[in-house]
This record gives sequence, structure tokens and C-alpha cells, in this order.
Amino acid sequence: MLDKSTLEYLRQFKKLALAVSGGKDSMYLLHLFVELREELPAFFVVNINHNLRGAESDRDSDFVRQFCENNDIECDYYDEDISSYCRQNGYGTEQGARLRRREIFAQIVALGKAQRVVTAHHMDDQAESVLMHVFRGSGIKGLCGMSLDDGMLLRPLLDISSSEIESNMHQHGWAYLVDSTNEQTDYSRNKIRHEILPLIQEIYPSAVANISRLAATASMTQQFLDKYLVDFKVERGDLIFPLSLFGRRDIVAVSSIFAGLDKMGWRVDFEQRHIDLLYDLSRKSVGARIDLPWGVTAYKEQDKIVLTAKKDSEVLPIKFGVGVFDMGEWRIEIASSPMQDCLRADLDTLDGSILRVRKAGDKFTKFGGGTKSLGDFLTDKKVPLRERGSLIVLAKENDVLAVLPIEISDKVAITDRTTHICYIKAYKNTGDK
Repeated sequence: MLDKSTLEYLRQFKKLALAVSGGKDSMYLLHLFVELREELPAFFVVNINHNLRGAESDRDSDFVRQFCENNDIECDYYDEDISSYCRQNGYGTEQGARLRRREIFAQIVALGKAQRVVTAHHMDDQAESVLMHVFRGSGIKGLCGMSLDDGMLLRPLLDISSSEIESNMHQHGWAYLVDSTNEQTDYSRNKIRHEILPLIQEIYPSAVANISRLAATASMTQQFLDKYLVDFKVERGDLIFPLSLFGRRDIVAVSSIFAGLDKMGWRVDFEQRHIDLLYDLSRKSVGARIDLPWGVTAYKEQDKIVLTAKKDSEVLPIKFGVGVFDMGEWRIEIASSPMQDCLRADLDTLDGSILRVRKAGDKFTKFGGGTKSLGDFLTDKKVPLRERGSLIVLAKENDVLAVLPIEISDKVAITDRTTHICYIKAYKNTGDK
């Protein structure tokens, strides 16, 4: 059952969503909430069919939905094609299923359908998570394991062991289903659960409880360190660390990096070796970059290290004309009337040009003369490498007539022969002009 402090914590919420798969642990969680219905907040069930086990996947979802119907519980059902999701995003099955679940849970909380998604993670899951983090090269943050409440997921069973859950299920005669893949050891967590942890427990029977206590101690240590973290910034979806941070390698510096990753939701799948790569990057020349998990690329700039996630949206070319155009990260305004903070060009010379992202082979004639590759021009202007791929240009073929919002080409400059002036303004698509 739930202890008094956990119950008190749960009561502060108005509505919760319970992640229920049909397995022993999640059904135990659901039964507890049904038993304590009068004492707990309103709740509904979230069931995700990953469609990875054929008829067995459908069986599990049907079981959960029937239980909810019998007990007058709302059930939100998600029918997911995880195999396709993994192929499209380059994920392994275990990783892709986990990431997709988190996307769904995050959406539930973000839309206000529930204040938290409650999961059935228990003490043994905590021990497995800590061991996985240790084996993958974790710092203090990884030793903390899972928290009771991370702002999205709420885990009220962390102090209850798997054996206690199983005993209570049998004692009450509560039904549950067995996921056949739980016994397979081709997944890393299952291998730890079925092979490694039992061997450890043969020597140290209290290993699970002791690892759980270690996680609690690590959490207290991390809370202390958090008071001394080095500042980082998040700007337009980029994570920015001062370069000076990498001049030191102590527990505060490393904790600061992990705190930034947590802020971005990138912490999962980042290991100590990736932190080592960031330190290596800090010693390279300006403009150097490395690829990291989550489709994240890290760049070294003059006085900072910037981590930016890959932008997936395709920016299609648009024929030049007067109007307002949304193009990826940018909003472009083209007008025949003056605007503040804009570029000015000869309107007639821009006829037939298109708005598009830069591409290989682009060349640019600087204002005042002198043609060079667009890449060299951007280097001269000290435009960070991470920002170049999203820049919008006005061009005819490979002849760039304007780099927005930086400069126009000499070829479209206003002269004493200009009869119509074009005003061009570009700003990030975040409302800041």
C-alpha cells in the first residue's frame, strides 16, 4: 500500500492520469487507486498499444479497457505504430517505445488533461535504472535514478519492491497479464533484471533496497550541488554554456551541464562520454562541431558552446513578392512602404528571384563590390555555423541577392536610377521583431 507521506503528496493534485499496460505493476497501481478512490484525486487511465507483439498487444489493451469499463474509469487509448516510428527516427525498438511514450505523456500534461502522469515504477525498477546509469558511465545525476515527481511523471511506488507488489496481487486475487517480451534478454533492462541483478542479490540479498537508498542519498547530494550550478541559457531552443565552464572539470561544472540537458529534455541517452566530447570540443577551434544523441549538434563559438537540436521542418522556396511569409524559423516581411530595422533594395532588380534557404554553390556580391562564396561571406560576418542552415536568402539560381536579415547584394543596391524601393525585414518566428 501507499505510505502516509505519499498519499499526502498525491492529494495536492486535482486530476491525474495513470499509465496502465495491463502488466502486474501497472494493474497494482490501478487497483490501489480504485481502492483509495475516495481519498485520492480524480484520475483516468492512459493505455498505449505499441503494436509490437501482434495479438498479444491487442489482448493487453482490451484487458485494460474492459477493466476501466467495469469500474467506471475513463480510459484514453493510443494506437501506436512503434515499428514505423523507430524506422522513421532511427531509434532502436526499446528506445523508440520509451521516447514515444514520453511524448504522449508530455502532451497530456501540456494540454492540461492531467497535472501528472502516474507510473508504476517501483524499487526494483529504481535499482535497475541506477545500475544502467552506472554501467553507461553516469555522474551523480544518474545515481539519483528516478524521482517521485519530475514535473511530468509521478512515481508513488518507488519505495515498494516487486516482490511486495506480487505478494499483494496474489493476496487480493487481482488479475494481470504477462508481457512475453519481459522475459526476453535481448533488451538491456531485461538482461539486468533477469540475469545481472539476481546474481548480485545472491551475494548481497538487500542489494535492491541498498541501491534505492544510494539513489536517495545521491538525490540529496544533487540538491546541494544545484545551489552552485554555473548559469546556462536557453535561447530559441538552443542550449548555451559559457566557454569558461569547460575550463574547469569538477562536480559543479559537470552537474551544470547535466542540468542544462535536463532543462531541454535531452538528459536521457546522454552519457559521461558525451560530456567528455563536449570538453574535447571546447579545446578545438571556433566553428568546430560534434554530433550528439537526440539529433543534437554542439558547436564551439567565440565564447560559448551551443547545443542545438536538428530542425526537421522543410522550408520550401517562395516566389518573391510583397507580403508576409513564414519560412521555418523566420518570418519575412516584404513591403513597398518603409519599415523600421529593414533592408532596402531596388524592387525592379529583384523581379524573378525566390526566397529560399542557402545551398551549395551560392555566391554573393558584397555591398560595394567583390564576389565570393556565400559561405566565405558569412564567415567574414562571423555568422555562427549553427545558424547558417536556417538563413533565408533572396536569389536567382546561385546568385544571392540578399542574405536576410544581414545584407543586400551590390547588384540590387539603390542607385540614382532606382524608381521603386523594396523594404525587407526578417526576424525569428517567435514574435520578437
